[in-house]
Amino acid sequence: MLHGGPDSRYTRDSTQLMKTTVPEEDEPRRVEWCLFVVAHPDPALVGARRVLLHGSRVELGREDDSFGPGALADGRISRKHARIEVDASGALRVADLGSSNGTHVNGARVELVTLAPGDVVRIGGVLLVAQRAPLGLRAPRAALAGVGPALARMQSELDRVAAYGRDVALVEEPGAGAIRVAQWLAAQRGGPLHEWSLNSWVDRLPVPFEESLVAQEGGVLIVKSLPPKGTLARSLAQKLLASERRDGSAQRVFLVDARSPGDSELARLMGVERVYVPALRDRPEDVAHAARAWSESRGTPVPELSLRAWLELVRAPWPTNLAQLEATLDRARAAMAAGEPEDIERWIADSARNELAPTNVAPATEAASDGPAFVFAESGKWFSLPSGERVSLHRRDVLARVLGALVRARIDHPGRVVRAEQLIEHAWAGERFIEGSGENRLHVALSNLRQLGLRPAITRIEDGYRIDPEVAARFVSE
Repeated sequence: MLHGGPDSRYTRDSTQLMKTTVPEEDEPRRVEWCLFVVAHPDPALVGARRVLLHGSRVELGREDDSFGPGALADGRISRKHARIEVDASGALRVADLGSSNGTHVNGARVELVTLAPGDVVRIGGVLLVAQRAPLGLRAPRAALAGVGPALARMQSELDRVAAYGRDVALVEEPGAGAIRVAQWLAAQRGGPLHEWSLNSWVDRLPVPFEESLVAQEGGVLIVKSLPPKGTLARSLAQKLLASERRDGSAQRVFLVDARSPGDSELARLMGVERVYVPALRDRPEDVAHAARAWSESRGTPVPELSLRAWLELVRAPWPTNLAQLEATLDRARAAMAAGEPEDIERWIADSARNELAPTNVAPATEAASDGPAFVFAESGKWFSLPSGERVSLHRRDVLARVLGALVRARIDHPGRVVRAEQLIEHAWAGERFIEGSGENRLHVALSNLRQLGLRPAITRIEDGYRIDPEVAARFVSE
């Protein structure tokens, strides 16, 4: 473990993330900015991070040891290259200090810019990802490869599930890794591993079918492919899933599609604990670790890619998550082995965005419940309650802008949290606030939206807000 100054700490060991004393479960965790190393000439330094506390300022240069002694000793990095600071409002800013080779954010050379979570900073031959992370989260260990806060949150929930052997629903976008998480839970429990597909199994109607799901002894039963909503098979599946476990029976792990309101509704009716498996695009700091884990599983080295290629990999939206990353790496390895490395950065960028796009997943605007649901205008200018009552936000522009930002996030990235400062910037663009006043105004706006009937729909997650992905909702354009 490496040790830093009073305002930051770091580690190069991806299995031992920097942490302050681990808080008790009921102790609120403070969220701070972090910089993660995602590409480096020394692969051992990938995963190192520096925490930037509120009000801190750091100058990065080739003599700086922010990520460990010698970590930035790169001839392409100036002695005083860039300044990173968290200002009084909590925003993270990067400024170039007149460096010879420049400071780049998301591929563009910059002089001074405010960073958002997921932005990629390049200095010399090093790529850094800006991220928000609660202090004190334990490091992810085994369920999925990575070092970031999204996996750490998931892992803390999995540890609790594993400790008590509870039934659990793993909620994921397709390909995010839920099946691997389920297999990890099975390894913690020991015993046999059973995999059932309800979609095909219910049609065979085993007799007595109520007994079949609870009869598996020990180990873990992975249940996947929930039947289509509204079918007889689904009603039977619901009855099965509601059945109580016997003593000594297998722990049940249900794989739930986060983009299917019907699946989420069924998981809620089952009454089991739900753990969200984060999408790859929401944890860019983990892309290199996921790539390394995949290559190791295949017994092959990670392809030797350029810094530009790694930038494209880290910034890609990955519509089908790990499956798409792994297919992209395999094709890149094959192209390089065939002596076709020309323009591989552009090829990776196109592949990561367009290849293997999901064909069986309905867009969020069409993924609507057949029953009562919230209906949102994409503009945020009105919404309807499940009762059918329509609420107009005409002449309430601030509320409409706040709701519009939440709606857009729900449509584009179900489950993604919109940070408070992003909502403030969207609702009051260009306005300057004294410290704390912007947060107060946002709190009032959200309270008003909840009082208008959106209390079940708008949830707070750490330092941000979202429209709950498990709330039945439809979206309409105007």
